[in-house]
This record gives sequence, structure tokens and C-alpha cells, in this order.
Amino acid sequence: MMSCRHVLPVLTLALLAGLGGTARGAEADPALARAQIRETSEKVLEIFRTRELFAPEASDRLLAELRAVLDQRFDWPTMARWVLGRKRPLFDEAQTGEFADLFSQYVVLYYLTQVEQQIVTGDPDQVNQVRIDYRDGTSQADGSVALEVIFTTPKGTTVQTGYTLVFDAAGAAWRVRNFSVEGVSLVRNWRNELASARSREQIMELMTRKVDELRARRAAAPAAKP
Repeated sequence: MMSCRHVLPVLTLALLAGLGGTARGAEADPALARAQIRETSEKVLEIFRTRELFAPEASDRLLAELRAVLDQRFDWPTMARWVLGRKRPLFDEAQTGEFADLFSQYVVLYYLTQVEQQIVTGDPDQVNQVRIDYRDGTSQADGSVALEVIFTTPKGTTVQTGYTLVFDAAGAAWRVRNFSVEGVSLVRNWRNELASARSREQIMELMTRKVDELRARRAAAPAAKP
């Protein structure tokens, strides 16, 4: 018979092995990523259905509420580092954080303007009847999961979004590290946009200008019907 002092280490190793298998299973399960993106998408749609948020005087509140929802799911620091790519040595840690904040502002504004012009500014009843379709997540060789979310109005107008998510073991959640709208990957698109930039100042100036352009575009667009 095995003594207690021999049994305890064996049981401990077995328990750790079981926990490790469970963690790996969670990381590899695209169903969890899909469930978490479903939760985020439902929150976003609820914001789009809140018509008073689209009044001109409520613009800052609208952006803040949408940003708060996306903050729960998007890994802005990693997305910013991927965008910078070979330009990262131009930035120290604090400056990279500033760029990440500016990039996140751009993503929120870009997403919002695409949805507004396709879905929100029309008949309020159209927004209330918007359907969300989810395409099953596919596991990638690097452990990430790619999936698509499509907003569709009763008239057939659609906005297609794509997500690449990586499991964050510390937070036990899937985090977005690439995001596309209508097939345009914002990480890849911006990485190409910055390829010819020679300085940190040039990069920040370009990103700031693009954010300002989106703000101006929103301000000039027709307001949503009450």
C-alpha cells in the first residue's frame, strides 16, 4: 500500500494536470469567444437603439458609452503595438500608451460612423428590428479565434464586423486584438498607413488628424430621427 506521504504528491500532480487540461480546453474553445462577443454586440446594439444618444448635444456621452463597452473586450495596448510594428522603437512605454488611447478613439469613431450611416440614421423602427447574426468562430494555428458578427436591418442593410480574439488566461476572457468593419482590418490598414512614417511626431500627427476628420464627419452627418 502507498503511504500518505507518497499519495499526497501524486494527488497534487493529478489535480494540477486536470486543471491545466481544463485551462487549455477553455483557451481552445471558440464557443466561449463567441459568447463573450455576443454579450458585447448586444450591449452595442442597445446603445444604437437609444435614440437620444444620437442627438448632436449627446455626442460625447454616446462616444463614452460605446467606448466603455468596447473597453471590456478590446485589448487596446496589444492592438496598438501590432499597429506600430517596426515603428515601436520610436515610442517609449508612456508614448505607446498615448498612441493606444488615440488609436482606440479612432476605432470607436470609425465603427460608429459606419453603423450610423448604414443603420442608425434611418427609421427608428428599423433599428429596433435589427438582427444580429453570428458566424461560428474558427480556431487559428496560433491559438486565436476569428469570428464574424453581422448587423442586418429588416430592409436587408448590413454592417459586417470581424474579430480576432486571443484568450487572456489572467482575466479568463477572450480579448480582441484585431477588428474589421466591412472587411477592412483596422490593425492591418493602419500598419500599412504608417509604413512610410519616419518619426513618432509624424505618426501621432497623422492619427490625430484622422480622429479629427471622423469627428468632423459625424458632426456634418444627418442626425438620427427621434
